[in-house]
Amino acid sequence: MEDGNCEIKKKRRRIDKVDRISSLPEPLLQHIMLFLPFQQVAQTSLVSKVWRQAWLTFPVLEFNEFDERNRYQRPYQWVKRISQIRPYWEQIVQIRHRNRVGVRKFKLKTADKELADRCASYAIENNVKELQLNIWYTDQIDPSEWYNVPPIVLSSKSIDVLTLIHCKLESTRSDLKLSLRKLCLIKVRCDDQVINNIFLRCGLLEYLEVTACHGFKTIKLFGLTKLSKIIIGQNDEVKQLKIDALNANSWLCIRSNMLHELQLDICKNLTSLSLGSSSSFTDEWLCSIISRIPLLEKLSICQFYNIECMKISSCRLKDLSITICGNLVEVRLETPNLHIFRYVGDVISFSSGSDLTLSETHLCLTPKRVAFLLEPFDNIEPEWHKKYVELIAKFRQCSNVVNLQSLHLEYVHFPGELRQILTPPLSGVKHFKFKTQFIELNYAFAKVMDFLLWISPHAETICLEYPDNKFRFQFSYKQPPVYEGEIARCCKSLPVVLCWEHCIEKVDIEITNTYFEMSKATGEIRESRNLKKSVKGENILEEIDGLAVSRFYRASCQSTRDTRGRHEVLAIKQSRSSYQSNLING
Repeated sequence: MEDGNCEIKKKRRRIDKVDRISSLPEPLLQHIMLFLPFQQVAQTSLVSKVWRQAWLTFPVLEFNEFDERNRYQRPYQWVKRISQIRPYWEQIVQIRHRNRVGVRKFKLKTADKELADRCASYAIENNVKELQLNIWYTDQIDPSEWYNVPPIVLSSKSIDVLTLIHCKLESTRSDLKLSLRKLCLIKVRCDDQVINNIFLRCGLLEYLEVTACHGFKTIKLFGLTKLSKIIIGQNDEVKQLKIDALNANSWLCIRSNMLHELQLDICKNLTSLSLGSSSSFTDEWLCSIISRIPLLEKLSICQFYNIECMKISSCRLKDLSITICGNLVEVRLETPNLHIFRYVGDVISFSSGSDLTLSETHLCLTPKRVAFLLEPFDNIEPEWHKKYVELIAKFRQCSNVVNLQSLHLEYVHFPGELRQILTPPLSGVKHFKFKTQFIELNYAFAKVMDFLLWISPHAETICLEYPDNKFRFQFSYKQPPVYEGEIARCCKSLPVVLCWEHCIEKVDIEITNTYFEMSKATGEIRESRNLKKSVKGENILEEIDGLAVSRFYRASCQSTRDTRGRHEVLAIKQSRSSYQSNLING
């Protein structure tokens, strides 16, 4: 019997030593390689002859002279490394060219113009589908010396996706139609005739991005019926934008510091519009733009710092976002069909001329002076907290769901004396969700729960979400305590509802920490487990505090031993200085 078991074990060892992945067909190996970073793909050529052959015929090529590791090298070290790697890279291209290996995707970031010419020629000769050329320069170089994109690039019929960065475009053929579906021009220099000739030839275009470009003053997009997404960003020399004949689901995003000088001639069937990054525009200008787009259903306004009172009127508008408009103090809406409202910024005065019935509202409120590092956390005035509560209560009356978010929990830590005179804004809400971007490791969760339960007394469930962490609390309540025939004083002090502190009977807690760790024994990457526990007794908040903090702190300490943890610590340190980017993405 023992001999039989030994034979089975030996057989299993022989099976385990078999390299089954390498025996897969080459197309499957290359499909696996598509999910790896390109540097790791190149390293697979050292595994075996099978993998080397798969690498030599791999249809994706990427060459970046400025990867993350080079950022911290001294100039002479970087020059030495590039001088070593360029011959190897050119050898790969020559071998593929000699063997007529096709290429589907080609990405190049280099400072060598001649290398860019050779790589572009090779890619186009092999019918490349996706091409990216990023030519790096120092800030001192004259724009006239920028890399001139070869004419064959803008006359190729095989390219579906084209991205040009730090390039120059000169005269192109005007009679040749292109098959581009996606075109991205970033920091590109050309004149009006060239840029609009390119747009005229791209009848199949679906996605267009023109950002930080120079040399032209007009953008004309005519007859592009398949164009569904347009991004026009920070092209300060552009004075006129004409768009016509888009499809019904098109989305237009304009980011420009010179937005007030931009002449917009936008097609009437546009349904989604995003405007931002302007410091010199008026409410009248915005109203005139919206009035010319009768089918508009989704509107996003971001970083308009000059306006104080914003009035928006649209019969078909369903989704409205207002983000980081620094001096905004009042919003007036005439939008009877509005369903979703999102707002990020300081507390404002809000009013609606029509009866709003919002399906959901998302509010991320932060004091402006604190958010922009002008004052510390503890200098938030009581008047701000009062306006905070009033605004939330106003949306509670017209919205089915109110989701609150804060960059930092300190912003919404209400003093106890204010709670005695203010009415809880979300009284009667059964399910409440609160999100925050950052939590200090030593922050007391009892304070968090105390605040959340005051906002929404007697809530059945409360969810506190923090990036990579989620806390869900389900409450069971009992009758308030009675002392000598009277309700406890703390219960009487609340103006509307009974005290929740003495009414909680049990709390079911579920904590989820999403972080990854590698087993030292097996090398296996494992995700963290959830924690579930029920808490009862008189000191429920203290027990919640100890349980949640210990779990959160343990997860954070574990994560600091890997790269995710280092990013976590860095994010906490930079929480306030990165205010705008965090809230826009949140």
